[in-house]
Amino acid sequence: MERFQRALQKARMLIDYSLDKMKPSTAPKKLPAQDDIIMVKVDTRMVKLRLHEITHIRGDGNYVTIFTTKGKWLVYHTMKRLEDMLSAYQFIRVHKSYIVSFKHIDTIEKHMLHVKGEEIPISDSYKDSFLQFISDNSWQI
Repeated sequence: MERFQRALQKARMLIDYSLDKMKPSTAPKKLPAQDDIIMVKVDTRMVKLRLHEITHIRGDGNYVTIFTTKGKWLVYHTMKRLEDMLSAYQFIRVHKSYIVSFKHIDTIEKHMLHVKGEEIPISDSYKDSFLQFISDNSWQI
């Protein structure tokens, strides 16, 4: 009986931990301001990018290409780290290789986004979280 009680207590702790992880983040998403910037290392120089100009990011291994309204930049960085940094600014991951700026999405199709003339796939594994993000951050008519 004592072993059963300990196993039951352990199961309750694991369930409580899992439920805590499933709760939505309380940190509000915000739009990038005109003066919000990030500095990225491109080759041997540092380049200043304004967050409101970033349209989307495409990952390829340990490199990412950051697309802006003014050009694109190849940077040695991970998608996960960028996703964590930019999630508070209404950037959403829609594919293992793509993060998009909500502000720059032109149209949404079943499995595809259109961002500044480029087609970006929405993978099945990110679709539910993307649709929830859209629901939380926009009106749908």
